[in-house]
Amino acid sequence: MSVKKHTDEAKKKISESQKKRYQNMSAERKKEISDKIKKRWKEIQRAMYLLSFEKD
Repeated sequence: MSVKKHTDEAKKKISESQKKRYQNMSAERKKEISDKIKKRWKEIQRAMYLLSFEKD
C-alpha cells in the first residue's frame, strides 16, 4: 500500500479546512467525538494490557 505524500501547500490547506470544520462544530458534536476517541483509546489500552501477558 502506498502512502500519498502531500506537499507543504496541500498540508496547509488541509489543516486550515480541519480548523474551520472544528470551529463550526457544535459543543455537543465536539463532546461526542471526544467521547468516541476516549472509548477507542480505552479499548486499545485494554488490548495492549492483554497482549502483555502473551509475551510471558
